Amino acid sequence: MGRKQKETPEKYCKQCAVRMMRKVFGLRLEDLSVFNQRLFCDRRCMASWQMGRIKVESPKAYRRQAAKHVGKNCRDCGTARNLNVHPADGNPMNNAPDNLTPVCFVCHMKEHGRLRRETAKPKPPCRFCSVTSVKAGMCPRHYQRFKKHGNPFLTKRKRGAVYVVEADFA
Repeated sequence: MGRKQKETPEKYCKQCAVRMMRKVFGLRLEDLSVFNQRLFCDRRCMASWQMGRIKVESPKAYRRQAAKHVGKNCRDCGTARNLNVHPADGNPMNNAPDNLTPVCFVCHMKEHGRLRRETAKPKPPCRFCSVTSVKAGMCPRHYQRFKKHGNPFLTKRKRGAVYVVEADFA
């Protein structure tokens, strides 16, 4: 003697508007909470409803949809493998099909590296010489001396058979 089955609410498929019934699995009826969450009568209706829709509005989602209508070869090297879509004007929100161009992964990374180098701020010169600084405002030579000896001007020089740490102002 089991519990009395709850009554199935009247519900219609979002795609085909057919009245939905709870599914039967063997001798068991589909759980009511699962039935209430269902929007479509079957997978076919769900797939046809989703065709061409963008689920989340983001540059990536729009680009993925637009990529279906863009060429099949890289614009730079001509390969057909590992294709990405890149906006020609550099604006990731402008996903008009005429603005998007197919590029392979390698060419895409080269393009972004080039853009990064063009927009990067120039590094200041070393505090002690005119070479481009790397860390702490010092060039590699002065930074290494600072790490080793605590002073960017100290160097280790051989005087006869003995090494001497002395200041180098060159």
